[in-house]
Amino acid sequence: MNQIELHPYNTHEDLVDYCRKQNIVVKAYASLGGQDCGKKTWGRRGGKLTEREEVIRMAEKYGKTPSQILLRWATDKGHVCIPKTGNIQHMRENIAAVMGSEWPKNGLDNSDWALLASLDQSKTDLEKARLCWVRDPLRHLDFA
Repeated sequence: MNQIELHPYNTHEDLVDYCRKQNIVVKAYASLGGQDCGKKTWGRRGGKLTEREEVIRMAEKYGKTPSQILLRWATDKGHVCIPKTGNIQHMRENIAAVMGSEWPKNGLDNSDWALLASLDQSKTDLEKARLCWVRDPLRHLDFA
């Protein structure tokens, strides 16, 4: 298992493909877009994922919360998610996001997949690496 920060802003497609080829399960943390970014980083990226207009519209379309949309994105891609919360209502929403029967049969539709894919900034020069744990010295290492 490889646990990596994984969300529409930071998809790590090459690493995920490698893991799949090696039969390594990908475990996504920070599935909602990274929790430790400063305001400056969020501003460059277009804001928090849960507050993006596109994600909010999708949530309204499916009758879900923005967090549920992002968790569903990750699970539909085959990633294991580890959302963190101490709030019982959020726990229920998280479970419904990945196991709820009220989703369309195939989850998010193709236009929503394309829209979320357009948010990927992992190939830009903004911050190619991690959003989380911005004070972690490992963030400066190049693992490519």
